[in-house]
Amino acid sequence: MSEEISIALRSDQHYVQVHALSELEYLVKESEIVTGCQGRLFHIRSQDRPVRISLEFGGFVIRNMGRDTGSRAMYLPRRLMMDALIGHALRSGMLFTRRLAG
Repeated sequence: MSEEISIALRSDQHYVQVHALSELEYLVKESEIVTGCQGRLFHIRSQDRPVRISLEFGGFVIRNMGRDTGSRAMYLPRRLMMDALIGHALRSGMLFTRRLAG
């Protein structure tokens, strides 16, 4: 991860730290309403690429946005989310997203 992105990943005027699954859902919905695009980009502090998280019936669709990942997506039921990498990032305070311009 570039030093610039690593330094920026903290709660401030540009990024918001995500603390709970309900907050994650809210932020995805907020972005979809404001931008009209499906999902929202999130950054995990320990990863070098963002993930796009979209809501799907009963769960989430997660896409790694790296150059070599193509368009692979993974569906994760809500009940399993906290056992996955995203859930670990939530519990550890390492999940961030850019604030929407406003």
